[in-house]
Amino acid sequence: MVTDAVLCRNPFRTRSSLTADKWELDAEFLTALSKFEKENNRLVDVFESIRDAIENGEDYTKLIPDTPFPARSLIEGVAQLIKLSANIVLAKKEVRNFAEEIIWWVDQ
Repeated sequence: MVTDAVLCRNPFRTRSSLTADKWELDAEFLTALSKFEKENNRLVDVFESIRDAIENGEDYTKLIPDTPFPARSLIEGVAQLIKLSANIVLAKKEVRNFAEEIIWWVDQ
């Protein structure tokens, strides 16, 4: 049940927008997800393969299924954001060092 506290966290959602009668579940997606679970690796098997790859220092992203839900693409996207964030931090440091050098040079 949705409480007022949950609604307060997201002011753009109203109680009426969260009611079950407004939800549209994609039957095709749910069928594909169920079929994937039955025909392919079970989720536990996928997690175990990923764990083993991480422990062995191997690339685990190839082991993450990208269908019927784009999990691999989402994880790769998050990884790119993390790399970008690290580069931004380094760039800020370099800009600060450069600015300090210019201030020092101007004071000379």
